[in-house]
Amino acid sequence: MLAKQVRHINDVLNYVYGTEPLRLSGVDTCIAESWRRCVHHHGLNPEEMKEALILPDSRLREHQEAIGDFTDIARYGLQALWKQIRDMGYVVLVADADGVVVDSLSSDSGRLAWKQAGLYLGALWHERQNGTSAVGMVLETGEPAVVHRNDHFDATHIGLSCTAAPVFDSQNRLRAVLDVSALTPVAAKQSQYWVLQLVKHFAALIETAAFIRNHKQDWLIRLGHAAEFLDVTPEYLLAVNDEGNITGANHAFHQWFALHADKSSQTLIGNGFEQLFGQSLPELCGIQNRRPTLCFDGLTLFVGITQPPRKPAAALRNSTPLPPELAKLCSPDSRFNQTLQRVAGLADTQVPVLINGETGSGKELLARAIHLSGNRADKPFIAVNCAAIPENLIES
Repeated sequence: MLAKQVRHINDVLNYVYGTEPLRLSGVDTCIAESWRRCVHHHGLNPEEMKEALILPDSRLREHQEAIGDFTDIARYGLQALWKQIRDMGYVVLVADADGVVVDSLSSDSGRLAWKQAGLYLGALWHERQNGTSAVGMVLETGEPAVVHRNDHFDATHIGLSCTAAPVFDSQNRLRAVLDVSALTPVAAKQSQYWVLQLVKHFAALIETAAFIRNHKQDWLIRLGHAAEFLDVTPEYLLAVNDEGNITGANHAFHQWFALHADKSSQTLIGNGFEQLFGQSLPELCGIQNRRPTLCFDGLTLFVGITQPPRKPAAALRNSTPLPPELAKLCSPDSRFNQTLQRVAGLADTQVPVLINGETGSGKELLARAIHLSGNRADKPFIAVNCAAIPENLIES
């Protein structure tokens, strides 16, 4: 055992048991809390140094299969992040919710050293097994973490610097951890804070990409305080199904909702969009010439809406009944009734409506009902039969 490892073990023991608290006053609060968890909750002994645990290939495949196609999505984020830091001695890892590294990118040189340090496919990083590490702390707290050199609980790992951020799914469950680690970092912990910003940024990109893929059949609602950035980097994301119920949200919105919602009467997942915000999606989609906004608990958020494939805005089932003129046209044909739902949301807008159908199918009847259902009902409905206009008049 090296002298610096002996000193580290004594430092951890002194801090956890409080015999020399002043000498270690520079230890971050989150690190100190992790050390205490390691001893008092996980039963770890800092005097027992453990080499990195690498799972056999069969166990690794089980974890990779369990996480499914998430690694395919995360891979793009890994590659983009790797391009920015590959010349600086870092390895990029993705661990699952059990702390098992299911994907990684590193330089070919020094691959044995990466494996010995546990920065490798199949490595297990969890606080209850390895003590304080960036991946382990993220799994325990759900918050980004920097664990630099002597911040590690186990003296085996005090040469490493690890920076990690969580990736949540749309139900606010911690899905994975994105980690950047180095074998020979510079001494100052502050040097890793720019890495932390990179990791948080790419973790958010991976989270958003997975959200969009998993909810591609739902309505995607982008919310933010700045309209200019809404289509580029929205602060909040919601998924809403055809019944108007919220089926998912990104972690940022889950956090925001927890702070602002009336917990006694409102839940997020399964709640109706209109019940929560006081406006339906058809109403928002019908707003012309300006960015729609929503008000919630005194705050105003700009809104962007992406429709699912082949589902026009007004196809979303509205909780309000059809206008009387359109309700008269309801029939046993569910497809025609869906058409009525579509046009009901457009009756008060300036959106042109093209109605196709054979002669006698009721095109003019439907057009008249739309006219009478909107805000132009007090003006005459004028039907122009283009087929009856002479050809020379059309040419002129």
